[in-house]
Amino acid sequence: MKIRKSIVFIAICMILCTVAGWFLCENQLLNRESEYTQRNYSLEEIQLLNQELTEEGLRAGTDPQIVLDSVNAYVENICLTGLQFQEDVQIFYTEQEEEVFSEAKSIVLVPEKAKAGGLLSLEKQIVDLRIDFTGAEGRVYPLEGVVLNPARYVEWSVGVGILSALAGGVLGVCLYFLLKEGKNFRIYLQVLKKYRFLLEDMVVRDIKLKYRRSVIGLLWSILNPLLMMVVITAVFQNLFRFEIENFAVYYLTGWVVFNFITEATSGAMTSIMGASALIRKVYIPKYIFPMQKCIFSFVNMLFSLVALFVVMLVLKVEFTWNLLLIPIPLVLALVFSIGLGMILSTVAVFFRDMIHLYGIFTMVWMYLTPIIYPEEILVGAMQTIMKMNPMYYYVDYFRQLTLYGTLPGVESLLVMCGCSVISLLLGVAVFKKKQDRFILFI
Repeated sequence: MKIRKSIVFIAICMILCTVAGWFLCENQLLNRESEYTQRNYSLEEIQLLNQELTEEGLRAGTDPQIVLDSVNAYVENICLTGLQFQEDVQIFYTEQEEEVFSEAKSIVLVPEKAKAGGLLSLEKQIVDLRIDFTGAEGRVYPLEGVVLNPARYVEWSVGVGILSALAGGVLGVCLYFLLKEGKNFRIYLQVLKKYRFLLEDMVVRDIKLKYRRSVIGLLWSILNPLLMMVVITAVFQNLFRFEIENFAVYYLTGWVVFNFITEATSGAMTSIMGASALIRKVYIPKYIFPMQKCIFSFVNMLFSLVALFVVMLVLKVEFTWNLLLIPIPLVLALVFSIGLGMILSTVAVFFRDMIHLYGIFTMVWMYLTPIIYPEEILVGAMQTIMKMNPMYYYVDYFRQLTLYGTLPGVESLLVMCGCSVISLLLGVAVFKKKQDRFILFI
């Protein structure tokens, strides 16, 4: 009967979320402004170089260009409305007043990388903007205008319906668990408060054991990311020639977050088996062990931030007040890791092959996250898959605050919060349901 009630409850949540998604789309309530202010430029407001405005559009002369002066804003996307991409487009930008356009600060975009509707991704803080076309003289471009940071709309489709239903299912599971276990949360918190000193001692013990008999000790937490940065920069920036400004900082901002989450979840996965002798002898809340590994990785990651700030100083990356918001993505990543770690530790107790499979999964996870490559190189379905990756949002939010000095939009924050809360609730639910059987398998 309980199972039947839970299924009915989850099904109702899925139906309600699907209906809500349809209503929001039909009433255009899901159209969101870009994370940055939208700007519209008509052809009369654009400076045309070597082009003639005709009824059909812009007739190109030799080396046709369009220039937007005094933009003075962060440009996430550029939309060339009405233009059909059949050739390369080169975008030049300046970041300071009276700076001259140069090849060093330009992006070449091929037609395959132009999103639907002529949407080009720039993601730069710019002062002036110039767009060069490569078509032959006399070519007519049916350009209607230029929009910076265009608003985005979500239209109702089968895919949106499926995602709405899945979101409703996950929401239903979480709500059902909260309603069922809500009265026990106070007990969990009281137990955690009682054993917090043990948790602290275990974290300190792990730190001491990791660097025991090491000559430079904790400095390895700083040197390790620095050495990795040197190797990766030499390989990917010089051999593969990724055109990413401040590639070293770009890589470190992704590596710090990704390495923390994977290290935390990998350690949490084997924590129950590693503490089997202690679990058999005395009573300790079993969730202490995966939580301990995640907090230890979090502390270790804080030392790695020193290496990041040192590299930012050396490369003269601007330090902004947005750096004060760094704890937001890092703490949310910790919550996400604790929830995922509880799930993995539970599965690993009954299915030891998960330990080996997770190593392969983390490798795939790394390549689906823009850590060593610019996200613009992924197009079509691959970019959609990347955006469905929770790791992407933690990395991107942290990178926006540190490298670019910009404040990400509310949408990214909500996605991170949702992933963290869902991960924690599912982790606690799975762990609590199976923890009494751990003793039979460890």
